[in-house]
Amino acid sequence: MAAAEAVGYPVALKTTTALHKSDVGGVVLGLADEAALSVAYTTMAGSLGPAVSVQQMVDAIASLPEGTKF
Repeated sequence: MAAAEAVGYPVALKTTTALHKSDVGGVVLGLADEAALSVAYTTMAGSLGPAVSVQQMVDAIASLPEGTKF
């Protein structure tokens, strides 16, 4: 919880025990407060272990090489 308070909400919670985190449910995004983080951590720690990182959410910024067509 201290990490989330330090960087500010919303945060992302990620396991540190899996290489492909999203494939095993090891990433939870947009946790808006301590209650949401606590629930997400309890769930994740129960299935993947207690080793996690808490990261600040940032606005999505896309960077495309010049000439990219979409």
